[in-house]
Amino acid sequence: MYGLMNCRLSTICGARDLGKSAVAVAVSHYLAVRRHFPNGIVYVKVHSKTTVDQVQSVMVRALWTSIPEHTLHTSAASTPSSTHPAPGAFATIRDALADPQAYLVSCLRSRHMLLVLDHCDGVVSGDPGFRYFLGQLLDDVRRDGCHASSPSSSFIF
Repeated sequence: MYGLMNCRLSTICGARDLGKSAVAVAVSHYLAVRRHFPNGIVYVKVHSKTTVDQVQSVMVRALWTSIPEHTLHTSAASTPSSTHPAPGAFATIRDALADPQAYLVSCLRSRHMLLVLDHCDGVVSGDPGFRYFLGQLLDDVRRDGCHASSPSSSFIF
């Protein structure tokens, strides 16, 4: 728990069928009840996805259905940049899927939320670009002038 609250990325490791998903769900529930992430917790089951593109698509769909559309269009906390548009730039899910990295950054940058990526073993072993994607996403989501204790999105992987 300490690692999750003080790091942006936490990983649960263990042998197959040990209960890693159950731990992730239990931790998510514990944090949700205590409202540690005011913008919510989004659970993304990555099972059977083997490429970064597939994972991005599933993440976009999970966020799209979890975040009310009006929030995307009225978020004042977002700080758009030349490379990452404001959240309101994505009028439809097709727009979001056309540029998943920009959509993910625009959603996560302006919120203090937890994103749980479960069953990632297939993509970790199947696509060497996954770790780069996740690292780049974390870097892009980091806000300018943000300190480690500032509200920002966190990930369980």
